[in-house]
Amino acid sequence: MERLSSKLAIGLPDEPLVWCPGCEQLHRFNVFSPNVSTGAQWQWNNDTEKPTFSPSMVIKIGSQICHSFLRDGVWEFLPDSTHALAGQKVPLPDLPAWVTD
Repeated sequence: MERLSSKLAIGLPDEPLVWCPGCEQLHRFNVFSPNVSTGAQWQWNNDTEKPTFSPSMVIKIGSQICHSFLRDGVWEFLPDSTHALAGQKVPLPDLPAWVTD
């Protein structure tokens, strides 16, 4: 994993990773090739400090759902998310310290 900024890293398979404060984990946006499992692929503005990825992302972790947009460095958690940040806008936090070059 390579840190590109305080907000964004590139992980294997060479796709952008950001920290989701709703799920409290890294989320990967497949921008260079479709996700192997789902076929999903996102557009990215190539900004490492205030990234925008589109379309929205839906992550299912057990019974938890995280449905969100990441626009101009702000998470927009949609109301159908089931975590504590549902319906809120939250600035993209810095990556955790354990994410290293």
